[in-house]
Amino acid sequence: MTSIVYPEDAPDYVRGPGHRRRTTTGPPAAAPPWWVREAERIGLDLAASGRQVTVDDLHARLGDEPGASGAAFGQLFARLAREGKLREVGWTRSRRPDARGRRVVLWGGPRSTGGWPTCG
Repeated sequence: MTSIVYPEDAPDYVRGPGHRRRTTTGPPAAAPPWWVREAERIGLDLAASGRQVTVDDLHARLGDEPGASGAAFGQLFARLAREGKLREVGWTRSRRPDARGRRVVLWGGPRSTGGWPTCG
């Protein structure tokens, strides 16, 4: 596998999905505690209602908190799965335009049977 490294000053549309410069100053961006509590409440409430939950649902209800990167969403769902509060039940395509249709995990309650919904 070959890696392509673009100059740091190359615009994002040129760099595409390639390597990004890593910052080494300051602590990594982390979601504030209030955001984590609210995101957990929303995700668990949706799952308890019988819905399948995706990161899109949290984005729609919480907006984009500057300190809550995409990793914060993944970390939240991973923790809830480890604790047995949610479980992975499938995949679907993201509805958010900025996600460009990438696959996202469908999460359900711990006793959810899952399913593979069609995209669209």
